[in-house]
Amino acid sequence: VNRACPVHTLQDWLQGRMPLRVPVDRVGTVDRMVFELTLQHFGVSAADVEHWGSRLVPAANYHEQLALYQADAVDVLWQFMGIPSPAIQAAHALRPLQALALPPALIATLEGLGWAAAHLPTGAYGIPAESVATVAMGTSLGFHASVPTDVVFAITQAVCEHPERVRDIHPAARQFDPARAPLQAGGPLHPGAERY
Repeated sequence: VNRACPVHTLQDWLQGRMPLRVPVDRVGTVDRMVFELTLQHFGVSAADVEHWGSRLVPAANYHEQLALYQADAVDVLWQFMGIPSPAIQAAHALRPLQALALPPALIATLEGLGWAAAHLPTGAYGIPAESVATVAMGTSLGFHASVPTDVVFAITQAVCEHPERVRDIHPAARQFDPARAPLQAGGPLHPGAERY
């Protein structure tokens, strides 16, 4: 949230009915899902939020969020992505941001849905002076059961035998470890992945 806003917690906004202009991603994205789960957690709807003066602004991606922030059309960035986010870095350089923690009960709810408790580390983006409670999730590659075993084996092999290429995709992938890849898969491994 823009530091100039008198909002220091999600509770300030959603229980205190503070008017904010918030970018909202497309339906079907993780960002939108966490946004909607957050509203549900606080027992409010999008209509409620707009009724008390907040504005939910459609933004199809992080670049649009940044453009909206740059144009002073939103007060917030609502992003669920690996560090670093170029949009957050650029927005913070325009008008300093503050990171809002997710409340423990919301984190517990999200953990029950497959997220993991996490923290935005101290100093990330030059924003928090101390770590900020949030959630995280791993990135996974899923295959329909009908995909041939040999195809999934070959893809799994290519990914796991070239971890440096995976790590080069995005700084958030720097921690990729092929030995840990099958852990916490969130479902059964495809026979091709198992074979690898």
